[in-house]
Order: sequence, then structure tokens, then C-alpha cells
Amino acid sequence: MQLIVGTDSTWSLRAWICGQIANVDFDVNVIDLAKTDYCDSLGKVSDTGLVPLLIDEDLKVHDSLAIAEYFNELSEGTLYPKARTERAVARSLCSELHSGFVNLRNACPSL
Repeated sequence: MQLIVGTDSTWSLRAWICGQIANVDFDVNVIDLAKTDYCDSLGKVSDTGLVPLLIDEDLKVHDSLAIAEYFNELSEGTLYPKARTERAVARSLCSELHSGFVNLRNACPSL
């Protein structure tokens, strides 16, 4: 399994952290997004041209939240609470964080 991440990409960092917490074994391929030819490197592995990307054999999982969900399944639920209602709240909060907080992300692009 391989996780393709980009330098200075908080989305990549989030996927990597979830993989570490879930104790999933994967190799990391870092693409330097500061290089002028990064699109060429990324285009060779990512159909969307975006990071992060998780490749597990023939499966390609794009998007940090989808990767986190996949890591959660691989680790038999390590990333979310066991109780169904608590899990629903956790997923709701993760989705809000993932899609929201635009002002915060714009003010702190390298965090």
C-alpha cells in the first residue's frame, strides 16, 4: 500500500496522521509541490492530479476523508468511537472540518 502526499499539504498530513493512528502499514511517496514540474510527477500516479492519494493494489482512494474512512475500516474501527451515536457525531464533525473552516484555511494555508 502506498500513500502519495505532497509537501506543504495539510490534506496529505491529515491522511498520514490517520494512517499512523490506525497503525496501517503503508509506504509514503512524497511529491515536492514547490517544484515547477510537480504536475508531471503527480500526473503519473494520480488521475485527479491531487494529493493525497492512497493506492492499495488496484484500488485508488482520493481525498483525505475517504482515505481516513478506509484506514478506519482496515483497522477495525480504530479512528472512530465504538458507539453508533458517538460515531455519527464524530463523522459529522470530521465532515464539517473537512469541508468548512474556509476562512481559517485561507488565513493559515501552511498549517
